Amino acid sequence: MKVSWQVTGIRNDAYARKHRIQVEIPKEEQERGKYLFPDEHNVPESMGIHYEEHQKLIELQKEMKTDLPKVQAGRRDNLNEPIEH
Repeated sequence: MKVSWQVTGIRNDAYARKHRIQVEIPKEEQERGKYLFPDEHNVPESMGIHYEEHQKLIELQKEMKTDLPKVQAGRRDNLNEPIEH
């Protein structure tokens, strides 16, 4: 024999009354039709809420890596030397 139990309740203490948990949070207009975790729903990654932001960060990272040699070439090796203007 298999027995399963589930106990539920509603907290009614001062903290719970002041900090109610919102069961379902409505999405912003631009988020509708998109997923927080698209892979869990077997849809393309591009259907993710944060997909566009992530792509912009990837592009920015590529640009920063491209500019890194320029920055390294201009750095001073001896930080104790005075800066000439």
